[in-house]
Amino acid sequence: MQNIILHIGHPKCGSTTIQNFLHANQVLLSKQGFGIADKRLKLMSRRSSKLAPVRYLTNIRNNYPKSQTKFTDAIRNLLTLNEKAGHHSLVISAENLTHPEFPELFSGFISDEINIKVIYYIRRQDDWLVSSWKQWQSKEGSKLSQIVQNHIANPKDLYRTIIANWSNVCGRENMHVGLVHPDYLTNGALIDDFIAQIGLKKNISYTNTDDANLSLNHHLVHGLSYSPYLFNGPHDSTLTNFLQTEFGASLSISNDDPLSVKERQAILATHAEENAWLEAEFFKEQGLENWLKIRPKHPHKAPNDIEALLQMQGITLKLLSDLLSR
Repeated sequence: MQNIILHIGHPKCGSTTIQNFLHANQVLLSKQGFGIADKRLKLMSRRSSKLAPVRYLTNIRNNYPKSQTKFTDAIRNLLTLNEKAGHHSLVISAENLTHPEFPELFSGFISDEINIKVIYYIRRQDDWLVSSWKQWQSKEGSKLSQIVQNHIANPKDLYRTIIANWSNVCGRENMHVGLVHPDYLTNGALIDDFIAQIGLKKNISYTNTDDANLSLNHHLVHGLSYSPYLFNGPHDSTLTNFLQTEFGASLSISNDDPLSVKERQAILATHAEENAWLEAEFFKEQGLENWLKIRPKHPHKAPNDIEALLQMQGITLKLLSDLLSR
């Protein structure tokens, strides 16, 4: 029996952190019988890049259904290599597996010889909305207030359809939905929860990987949103990666909450039906009370131009100082 373990995201819900963990611990996982798919949908080795097969799968999706045969052959070859390596399980992690083509593509592999388990982590919808704005929409010039207003005016589920699509293929019993919240994770930690879900040994010293793909603080993102020409599309992270490399995590820290309690309540109200469904299907015993409780860590301060200008001025002066000292 071969197991395919699919970590399908959701985007901005710890996927890069999990992918870094898989890459950093590839040898330890291999010894326990777990192979990992690399960026080319080949079997990961010590020399492999830590990139997930997101681009490969994007190409499959863009050319679907013509790409179905190519995809099927790639997975079959990967399973063969995985078995020859002495592995009982194959782990594929890619956040674009949330797209509806992939449940259908993987459905053809389920048999008496192959079992599929799906792992899916999600954030509370108001928190996810802020993260997605920072990561994507701001680079196209959108302001957070616009995103919130549009979301409330045009509500739609974030997670339910994705969960239903995969559950219909692999079965509810093979679908794990995890909440990115300490009360709902093993030992309150994402990686500990992932280790428990895929069945890794817990008494091993794995290489630690810090939280990855941290976003800049909301004031700085607000300032950059006035200059979308700095980005080659919403998925271009060249500038933000440079800033984080130069300044470290300090640019991600903020003592302000970008959303008011009222805004958070309004966003969650549009997802009341979706969250009730989640609770009934996956969290009947534990409930979602702790997840849905709004407990701001910091006072509300919406993204504003003055704060953005001050931070951008500080960055400019620091870079100028470094340049002059060389």
